[in-house]
Amino acid sequence: MRYSLRREACLLLPVLLLLPLLCCGCGDRGKQALLDESQHSVETALNAWKLGEKPSVLLDSPQAIEFFDDDWNRSANLVEYSVQQTYYETNGTPRCAVDLVIKVGEQPPEQVRVTYEMVNKEGRLVIARDPMS
Repeated sequence: MRYSLRREACLLLPVLLLLPLLCCGCGDRGKQALLDESQHSVETALNAWKLGEKPSVLLDSPQAIEFFDDDWNRSANLVEYSVQQTYYETNGTPRCAVDLVIKVGEQPPEQVRVTYEMVNKEGRLVIARDPMS
């Protein structure tokens, strides 16, 4: 019997030692989920733009999104996009850096790096392009 208790203790010891390490990141799951949701919302909006929709169509979606981008409002065509990074600003606001390929009229497509900032406001998600990006 002494042997089996010692064996069980030996098996349990690594688990007890690793448990604090495994739980260290548990508090960050909510933050990561918010970043994932934010990126998904930006991608939803950009897909609508790429399909030729107007920004107002996003207000009728299950998660109402109010999207502000001057190029989209000026009827520029979104040819392609690539999300580069989704992160938190120092004030805790989710931000999403995106490379856009935009075509205006007969001009050749132009690649620009933009940053979108997300804020929940009165039951809808507001996504706005940072004019300084």
